[in-house]
Amino acid sequence: MAPFKSHATCCRRSHRSPGGSEALLAFILQDLILQNLQDLILKTLQDLILQNLQDLILKTLQDLILQTLQVLFLQTLQVLFLQTLQDLILQTLQDLILLLVFRPLSKGTFGLGLQHI
Repeated sequence: MAPFKSHATCCRRSHRSPGGSEALLAFILQDLILQNLQDLILKTLQDLILQNLQDLILKTLQDLILQTLQVLFLQTLQVLFLQTLQDLILQTLQDLILLLVFRPLSKGTFGLGLQHI
């Protein structure tokens, strides 16, 4: 039997020819199967695209979090280094001041001209 050009043609033939009901049923089933298959393929593609987008977003977020943590860690190290450097400079200045004030310049006098008591 030649392929049907439309559903109306299919229906007319099915009522006129023997076995037409089976042909109509086969046509309807084939149409339903093709439609379901198209829907399934479309849904699968949508799911794959969505999954890929989710993976991409998660990867981007992970990279952003990692970079942020690296920056925070480096900033923390810089602050600790600067604090240690400041403490070292302060201690060195205190030691220098103590040396200048209390270092004997000559017998009986100290750094800034203070008399030894």
